[in-house]
Amino acid sequence: MKLMMYFYSLDRSSGGAERLMLMIAEEMRRRGHDVQLASWDGPEAVTFYPVSPGIHWHKLDAGLGVLGKIHRVTRLARVLRRERPDLFVGFVMGGDKSVYVANMAAGIPFAAAERNSPEIYGIRLSKLASWFYLQLFGLCRGIAVQFESYRRGYPKRLWDRITVLANPVRPASMQAQPGASAGRYTLLSVGRLHDQKRFGVLVDAFHSIAHRFPDWDLRIVGEGAGRAVLEGRVRERGLEGRVFLPGAMADVERAYAEAHLFALASRWEGFPNALAEALAHGLPAVGFAGCPGVNELIVHRSSGLLADGVDDANSLGAALAALMEDAEVRKWMGQEARSSMAAFADDAVYDRWEAFFRRCARASRQEPRDSVPTAGPA
Repeated sequence: MKLMMYFYSLDRSSGGAERLMLMIAEEMRRRGHDVQLASWDGPEAVTFYPVSPGIHWHKLDAGLGVLGKIHRVTRLARVLRRERPDLFVGFVMGGDKSVYVANMAAGIPFAAAERNSPEIYGIRLSKLASWFYLQLFGLCRGIAVQFESYRRGYPKRLWDRITVLANPVRPASMQAQPGASAGRYTLLSVGRLHDQKRFGVLVDAFHSIAHRFPDWDLRIVGEGAGRAVLEGRVRERGLEGRVFLPGAMADVERAYAEAHLFALASRWEGFPNALAEALAHGLPAVGFAGCPGVNELIVHRSSGLLADGVDDANSLGAALAALMEDAEVRKWMGQEARSSMAAFADDAVYDRWEAFFRRCARASRQEPRDSVPTAGPA
C-alpha cells in the first residue's frame, strides 16, 4: 500500500502529534508499505525526530496570505496526482481547508487522523466556524479519534466513519522510582510551551505549595513560543532555582525515570503522549478532571489524581500536595500507572492503524463504516 501522510509543519517540531505521525510512518515502512510525508515546510526544514531515509518527505514550501494558499492547493494537488497514493492521511486536520481542496482536485482517497478532542473547536472557534470545520470531515472516508467519548463531538451523520484508535505507547526501557528517598524530588511536566498546556497554571499551583515542600523542584521539559511568558511567570513567583525549563529532549525517557511525580495542566488534549509515557514509566500523574484526554488516561485515585475543573491552580495544587507528601501512595499509584498502559502496547495498536488505512483505501465515500474495527479502551 502506498501511503502519504500530511502534517502542517514538521520543521524542528518536538510536539506529540508530529512524533506520533513519524512513529506510525516508520512502522508502516517497516511493514513493507511505501510511505511518504507532506508538509508546508521549506527545503531546509529538518525534523526533530528521526525519519528513515526510506521515507520521502515532500516539502511543499508554500508561503503566507492568499497567494500562499493558492500555492498550497496547486503544489499539493500536483504531488498527489504524480504520486497517486492509495490513501492520503491528514494528521491534526482541524480547519486546513487547503488540504481538502487539493485532495478533492487530485481525487485521492482521504482519511483524517484527528489528534485533538473535538472540544477544541468549541474552545477556539465561534459556533458557526466550529460547525463548518466539523462538516469538512464529511469529505473523509474515515476519521480516527483516540477515545470513544470523542465520537459524540462530531456530527451524528459521521459517526459510522469514525474509528477509535489510541496512540501506541512504547514499553518503558527505564522505570521511575516515585516512592524512593532522594535528596531532592522532581515534579515533571512535558510538552510544547504553548497556551494549550497551561504551564502557567502549573507554575502557579506549584507556587501555592512550594513553601510546604522545600525539597521538591518543578521541571518542565519542552520548547515553544510560550517560553518567554513562562520564564516571566517563574520570575514573578520568585521560583528561580525551583522551576527549571531545560528545553526539548530527544531522549525524554531519562527525565521520566528520574522524576517522582508527573503533572499535566492542559485545557484540552487528544491522547496526551507525554502523560501516557509518564504512566508507562511508573509515574503517578495529576491533571484536571475537565480536560479531555487527561481524564481518559488518569484513573482517579488509582494511577493518579484528577483535580476539580480546569485552569484552577488551587485545586491542582491541592492534588499535587496530596501526592508529594506521601511516598507510599506515589509508589503504589506508580505501579497502577504502569499496568494501565499495557492496553496501549505499540504492536497491537499499530495493527489497528494498518487495518484502518487498508479499510479507508478500499472504501467508497458513501460506504458504511461499521465494519471498520474500533480499537483500544474507550
